[in-house]
Amino acid sequence: MVEQRLRFVGLNVAWLLGTLLVFVSLGAFDVGRFLVVGVVGFFLTAELTATYGVESAWRWRVRAVGVLWVLVFGAVVVMNVARIISEI
Repeated sequence: MVEQRLRFVGLNVAWLLGTLLVFVSLGAFDVGRFLVVGVVGFFLTAELTATYGVESAWRWRVRAVGVLWVLVFGAVVVMNVARIISEI
């Protein structure tokens, strides 16, 4: 059980650090892009570490963090759309 949680956290941290490294090395770091790739990585690692048929007790926290990710992502999208509309 602990191994699954640590694998999930390790994969997420590796995904975020790898994303940060690539964006910074390309000189293309943007918080919006980082957030989009972070959300994709979060849900990808959540699916890769999911056990089917047995629901672990700690998975509800993964869902809660996923909801927070989606809310923050939605806020960034709304801010970008508002910025684009104000420029028109």
